[in-house]
Amino acid sequence: MSTARAPRSRRQATSETATCSPRSKRQTTSDPAALERARETAFALLAKRDRSIVQMTAALTRAGYSERVCQSTVKQLCVDGWLNDAALVTLRADSIRRLSGLGASGVAERLAREGFSQSLTSATLARQMPAEEELADAIHQVATAQKAGMKDAKKIATRLCRRGFDQGNIASALRDRGFESSFLDMDA
Repeated sequence: MSTARAPRSRRQATSETATCSPRSKRQTTSDPAALERARETAFALLAKRDRSIVQMTAALTRAGYSERVCQSTVKQLCVDGWLNDAALVTLRADSIRRLSGLGASGVAERLAREGFSQSLTSATLARQMPAEEELADAIHQVATAQKAGMKDAKKIATRLCRRGFDQGNIASALRDRGFESSFLDMDA
């Protein structure tokens, strides 16, 4: 009869391997070898997906590197062109907008949660998502809701508001799709 071993918890596995690996040395050293190990770790992380400066710093810190080593590694990655928040926020904003159907404020909120600065996010969205494009997206969302059987303008407006669309664009999109209601004329 075979006995199944209970899986070790993540904490147990981490504490056991920390004493057996060079990870424990990473905490206190800032020598060139530690910088090289941190750089290799960063490249391994970048091989999986792009990361912002904040995300890379957090990942290196979680990997056990000192703050000084993390900052030095991230700075060098930026200088070498491996980390570029401006390019990444542009890609992420476009991806979020296309895949989730969010308006400008919804995209901005999601990017803020990912660690991008408000100034970088605002500049990117102003360039990438002009008001006319957000209006076209709102019209598309209203049309999609109508195709799904939604007939109540207030419910559709609430849905678009939750997704981060501007109130003016919501009202314009509803009017464009044939809704005429007194609540659209209210200034909020």
